[in-house]
Amino acid sequence: MRGCLRLEPAARNNGAKIWQWPLAFSIQQQWYIGFAPNTNTPSYIIRNNLTFRYIDVEFNGTGNGEYIHQWEFVPGVQSQLWRFERVN
Repeated sequence: MRGCLRLEPAARNNGAKIWQWPLAFSIQQQWYIGFAPNTNTPSYIIRNNLTFRYIDVEFNGTGNGEYIHQWEFVPGVQSQLWRFERVN
């Protein structure tokens, strides 16, 4: 199965869930990745192309199993900043 990130169906509000879902090429699965402004290390923001809200970790959690949802852009919060790391 090829999985991708998908916003829960018909959800446009803050706090809407983001799921792993089979690839369907729907707009809920389309994301914009851009450089985050004014950060000390290279970081990215990830925005949904349907709602224009951003992937956010609830309460800035850092542990396994933390809840991922969408939220309006909040400048400077760590919970909306992402890094990409190469894995072998």
